[in-house]
Amino acid sequence: MRLLYFFIFFAALLLFGAQCASAPVSEISAPSDNISSPEDISAPVADIETLPVPSVAEPQPTNATNFSSPQPIIQRSRANDVILFGYVRDSKTNQPFANAFVNLYFEEEYLSRISVPLRTDASGRYELKQLPSNDPFPYPSGRYTIWAAPPNELELERVNYQTYSAEGVVIDASKTQQFDILIFNTTMTEPMPDAIFYGHVTDAASGAPIPDPMVYVYLKNKIGNIRADANAGGFYQFVASNSAHRTITQSQIDFFWIAPPPSLANQYQILNQPFTADMAGKREIDFYLEPK
Repeated sequence: MRLLYFFIFFAALLLFGAQCASAPVSEISAPSDNISSPEDISAPVADIETLPVPSVAEPQPTNATNFSSPQPIIQRSRANDVILFGYVRDSKTNQPFANAFVNLYFEEEYLSRISVPLRTDASGRYELKQLPSNDPFPYPSGRYTIWAAPPNELELERVNYQTYSAEGVVIDASKTQQFDILIFNTTMTEPMPDAIFYGHVTDAASGAPIPDPMVYVYLKNKIGNIRADANAGGFYQFVASNSAHRTITQSQIDFFWIAPPPSLANQYQILNQPFTADMAGKREIDFYLEPK
């Protein structure tokens, strides 16, 4: 049965092919001569009207946050303005130190690399001027450590002098401030007339003076400390003519911190002495370090 269906399908396919082959092919007419070439087209081409470019409106100000360059956090003075000046003198003779060394160190952690070396002139004066306006790192306001030393010419005599150091000195870069420095003459044995208070640091057991003691005063509600001048005889003093000492009043004293020099650090204990009522009003206050 399947073979019969195949023959019928094959016969139908042959018949359809024969009919397609006998059909007449239509003639393709030649192109008309009436179509003009492009050069013969006389109709004008319409002009293309130039359309105006729409204007873009300028953006209007809004209340959005302005993300321009941030304003400086710390105010500064104008370029070349004197921010800080002062005089460096001998604490015993009050004579000025010409060509003495003065260094300022910025204490804030994020700018702790700032170090400014200065020298005094013939009158013992030093000054710190603000940097030019195009400098990216002007001197900022904040707390500084001020260090000073006699000039090189006195190097052989430096055994008679201590280098000066004052911590936590507040400098306002928008103002001009004066800060005088007394380099302590270690040959002094008596307090200066303007001594705020003074005294001796001795061995609590033997009574012998402790040479070059480190005597600091800590003030209430203040950051930092103030160091006294001291000498090889165990004598120390805080004097009003020293700008760092001038801010001390007995009502502000919280406690004293007294330590031996580094060379004797293994021999004596450090003393933390609170400022007590029996010290009030006294100018002479002695301290005693216990041997280890």
